[in-house]
Amino acid sequence: MVQRAGGAFWREVILLGVGRLVHVNGEIDKPSAVLEELCPVEPLGSEVEARQTALAGEVLLEMGSHRLEERQRGQSLGDRVRQQLVRLLQSGYLSAVERARAGDALARLGDPRFRADAWHLPGEPLLGFIEVPAGPFWMGSAERDEEADDDEKLLHQVTLPRYFIARYPVTVAQFQAFVAVTRYVWSYQYREQGEPTHPVVWVTWYDALAYGRWLGEVLGVDDATPEPLRTLLRDSGWQVTLPSEAQWEKAARGVEGQRCYPWGDRFEAERVNSRDAGVRRTSAVGCFPQGRSPYGCLDMAGNMWEWTRSLWGENALKPTFGYPYDAADGREDLQASNGVLHVLRGGAFDNDPSLVRCAFRFWDLARIANYHFGFRVALSALL
Repeated sequence: MVQRAGGAFWREVILLGVGRLVHVNGEIDKPSAVLEELCPVEPLGSEVEARQTALAGEVLLEMGSHRLEERQRGQSLGDRVRQQLVRLLQSGYLSAVERARAGDALARLGDPRFRADAWHLPGEPLLGFIEVPAGPFWMGSAERDEEADDDEKLLHQVTLPRYFIARYPVTVAQFQAFVAVTRYVWSYQYREQGEPTHPVVWVTWYDALAYGRWLGEVLGVDDATPEPLRTLLRDSGWQVTLPSEAQWEKAARGVEGQRCYPWGDRFEAERVNSRDAGVRRTSAVGCFPQGRSPYGCLDMAGNMWEWTRSLWGENALKPTFGYPYDAADGREDLQASNGVLHVLRGGAFDNDPSLVRCAFRFWDLARIANYHFGFRVALSALL
């Protein structure tokens, strides 16, 4: 039966069987044996193994991880399932819908990519921050680009100083940790969110800025903050904030050429959580590894729109702050009036390919929040 587990029919049979064994018969040993068989020890080498791993995550949820892990060797088996689910997400195996479902299972089981003891930031050497070296890149779109809107033309080179940007958008768990610690008044706290590792949505531009200020403060005073982040925050006057739209676009596009999407010039539905992927909602961050940017940033195309710190202007039809980009012309003013529109980037889960391009610019008022708006943070010197 386990060898046939890749099919939808046998998936349902196995889950129903495990549910009956656990919840009716009170058995754990037989479901544990199924879990052992489903979840390989070695790195995933095929779609079949990936699909079995995804099913192992669902089986563990059906069993209840606490029931397994209170038994001898149960903790190690549970951890194995989690680690293999991480490998599944990183592999790019399976369809977008299947990966999104596996990401949800991993979130419910406890995602080992993130540290609960460090405000749910990624368990990486720099807590998920990626360095973007100083230098020029191509920003905007060429006049000949038929998909480009007028506001994203002209194609021009912009030189930026060194900065760091988050690998992932800010997650539900990360933002909720901020709210819990600071008692921040989040107007949309009770709106529907995804799983803990989904990008947080229903956040205004002000909410995003507040999270960045708090994160910069706690990282700056914590002796456990890795270098060079701690020194940059504590001694060099750097800050955690929203990226400018130039910083965002460089992190998404890279410096080699003028790529249309983070992965290249051709749209491919399996690389991005947009309308064509069929997920139809936000997904756990990192479910689309083949859509990573040249710097290793994930989810920069699709999933949800990302606030930037940059201003658009007061006229929705014609930006006050067009191109060429100039950080000194007032577009990076954090004290702008409430009536000024701010730039969002990246596109969302229900957008078409043209809206998830690296150069596409969207806008809204800073006080607006909805199910499509989230953000990621950057670490940089004052603009």
